Amino acid sequence: MRCPFTLFKSKTGIGLIWYARYWNEKAQKYTVARSTGIIAEGKKERRREAELRAKEMLSEIRFETDAADCLFISYLENFWKPDSLYVKEQTTLKKKPLSAYYVQQNEVNVNVGQTVLLHCYIYVVVIGINLILEKFYERE
Repeated sequence: MRCPFTLFKSKTGIGLIWYARYWNEKAQKYTVARSTGIIAEGKKERRREAELRAKEMLSEIRFETDAADCLFISYLENFWKPDSLYVKEQTTLKKKPLSAYYVQQNEVNVNVGQTVLLHCYIYVVVIGINLILEKFYERE
């Protein structure tokens, strides 16, 4: 049986930070990586602290997203809801909560994008119908 996570260091603007990569049993590979927030410094580089933090984070890790089970547009709609996994994750794991205004504006942008996409789809359908009608009338 594999270890549920591995640790690795990554260079950031504030120095080397410990990251945990989590094993996904279903995919049979390490699929999710998260920062522990522990700076690698000192003789032992605070590895033990990083291991403890990675173990704490293990219960918070989700390997499946709703994206696999729904359409892309539906995924986007749910992504920017105030109670979505992404918004909650920013608050709990990264300790950087997103402002309500930021979440709301992104939700509005998704809805505007849907409207534009729908208009483009209708336009393409209308052009397609016109081309079919032109071909039909050319035969007569």
